[in-house]
Amino acid sequence: MVPERGLPAESAILALPVPQGPGSPQTGTAAPLAALEALPGEKALRAVTAWLAESRASINTFRTYRREAGRFLGWVRAKGGNLDEALRTVQPSDVSAFLSMRGGKGTTVSNRLSCLRSMFKALIADGVVQSNPAREVQAPRGASREAEHHRAIPASLLLRVLKRLPDDTRGRRDRALLLLACNNGLRRAELAGLRLGDLRLEDEDSPSIRVRGKGRRVDILPLKSATVRALKAWLDVRDQEAGIAPRSPVFHSLARGRRTRGLKALSGAGVYAIFKRYFPKHSPHCARSRFCSDCYIRSDGQIEVARVMARHVSSSTTQSYVQVDRVRSAAVYAPEYS
Repeated sequence: MVPERGLPAESAILALPVPQGPGSPQTGTAAPLAALEALPGEKALRAVTAWLAESRASINTFRTYRREAGRFLGWVRAKGGNLDEALRTVQPSDVSAFLSMRGGKGTTVSNRLSCLRSMFKALIADGVVQSNPAREVQAPRGASREAEHHRAIPASLLLRVLKRLPDDTRGRRDRALLLLACNNGLRRAELAGLRLGDLRLEDEDSPSIRVRGKGRRVDILPLKSATVRALKAWLDVRDQEAGIAPRSPVFHSLARGRRTRGLKALSGAGVYAIFKRYFPKHSPHCARSRFCSDCYIRSDGQIEVARVMARHVSSSTTQSYVQVDRVRSAAVYAPEYS
C-alpha cells in the first residue's frame, strides 16, 4: 500500500482502500499517511489523503474522488517543481484544461469538477492554498442531472411491465427488485448490496429491510405488502448455491460464471441491465424519481415528506427528482405497484 521511494507520491492516494461499508471507519490509511509524512514539501498530499480518508461519501463516489484527485495531482506535478507551490499557482484555466483533456459527457465532467472543488476546499482548510480555482469554473451546459438522470418512469409503463412479468425464476427476481426500487426508492448500489441478513420479512406487523446507503448511513425501511409478497416469492426459488448465510446476497445472477461455474451476486451493472431490459429509455435512478414523485403526491405536495422518504440530505435534491408538472398532467394519483 505504501508507494516505493522514487515512484510518484500520488500513488499513495490511489492506494487508499475503498471503505468496507456504511458506518465503518476508513481503514488502512495509516501506511500511506506515514509514508507521506517523510516527504518534504508535500503538505498537499497529506491534506488530500486525509480528506479522502475522512470522507463519508458512498463507495462509488469515494472511488471517483480517489481516482480524479490522484490524476489531477499527478497532472499538476508533471509540470515540475514542488507540488505545494504548483497548486498555489493553479488558475481556473488550468482546471478547465484538465477537464478538457480528460473528456467525457456533461455529467461526467460535472462530477469531476465537483471532486476538484471539494479537494481544493480541503486544501484551503489545511492552509495549502488560498483560493479555490475550481469554483470559478462553470459546469458544462447540458450537464443537468435532471435531464439525464431524473426522468421518472411513467406510472402506466411501470404497471404494464409488472403485469407482464412471468411467474418464473427470472420474473420473480426482477419483480422483487423493481418493487424495491419503486416502492422504497432504493438505488442500484443499494439493491446490489442487499444481504439476506438485511431482510425482516417475518414480522407481520412491520416488515422491513436494512439498507446501506450513501454516506455509509444505515436505514431501516418499512416494506409494503406487495413488496413482501414479491420478496418471499423470489426467496422460494432463489438458488441456495448463492449462499444462505446472513451475508449472502439477496439477488444473484441467473447465469453461471465461465470460470467459477458458480452464481455471483448481482452487481450494480447487473441491476442496470435488468432495468434496461424492461425500460430501454430509463435507468434505475428513474425508478427512484418515480418514488420521489409518488411520495410528493401522496403527501399533498409536502417536499419535506418526500425528502425524508427519499433519504436525501437537502430538499433541493429531492426537488430535482420531483417533476410536479409532468406528474400532475399525467396522473392525479400514485398507485402502489404490485
